[in-house]
Amino acid sequence: MLILGAGMLASLPLSLSAAPALSAAQIRTWQADHTRVSAIALRLLSANLDRCPDARHFDFGYLALNLAPDAAGAVRDLWSTAIGLTPQPQLVVITPNGPAAAAGLQVGDRIAAMDGVAWEADPAPRAAYFTAARAAQAAGHMTLQVDRAGGSVTVTLAGATTCAVSVALTTAPGYNASTYGTRVEVQAGVPTLLTDQDELAAVVAHEIAHALLRHSGPGQEAAVRDPARRARIEREADALGVRLLLRAGFDPMGAARATPRLDRANRGPLSRMMGLYGSYMPTEQRVAFLTEQAAQARAEQANPAP
Repeated sequence: MLILGAGMLASLPLSLSAAPALSAAQIRTWQADHTRVSAIALRLLSANLDRCPDARHFDFGYLALNLAPDAAGAVRDLWSTAIGLTPQPQLVVITPNGPAAAAGLQVGDRIAAMDGVAWEADPAPRAAYFTAARAAQAAGHMTLQVDRAGGSVTVTLAGATTCAVSVALTTAPGYNASTYGTRVEVQAGVPTLLTDQDELAAVVAHEIAHALLRHSGPGQEAAVRDPARRARIEREADALGVRLLLRAGFDPMGAARATPRLDRANRGPLSRMMGLYGSYMPTEQRVAFLTEQAAQARAEQANPAP
């Protein structure tokens, strides 16, 4: 499974050396869906900064990929055909309304230098580039020189302050999402199934809620497997998730609408017939709970506590 991250350390290009069997059309769909997920994540993570006062980072609003020197010929041919990827880092996702978009960067731009440090074709001298990229990520600002249509463009970016949660759209074709520590992974089938932006945002918000509530991470594996605790944390993430949605300008009812659609996609006829829901509430009960929480969230927003 290929995991391509949005958010944390997006200033570092991800090198592709191997990849699962995909078609060029699937790669282009992933690229478009990644743009949707990145835009949602930026809105959610920047609108809820009070939930992460001690855990923030900078999001520059782009994702760069490049072909690794040892990339197999089939991988090179596929990604080159699909989106024109080369060994030079290329911007493959620009987050709408993010810093990179505001600075005029475009999908297809190829990074030539960061803060005056050139991208080198040879791996050994390339370490200086990665050092500069990490320093820029920590400082929250960078100057990028990119190659575009035979010319060169230089832009300066100021990162958007967000909660330090990274959101990744994977190439896995399933309809699930998961969180480990502060890393959220959304499977590729989710944005395909949930074409409504509020419904897709509900999935991302639920997982971000797990991260902000510190429900998982190193040393918590056994606790998460406990059925009673797992049921409780799913309920907590549902409750916080609708509030994150509302504060970011999404319809909190998107969660109630998305739930039965995801249930039908994820559960087979036998589990539905037998009423097996794992650690989640039965679908009808969960929809009722999410609807109730959305109403409460609106009431809280209209009448904030003193």
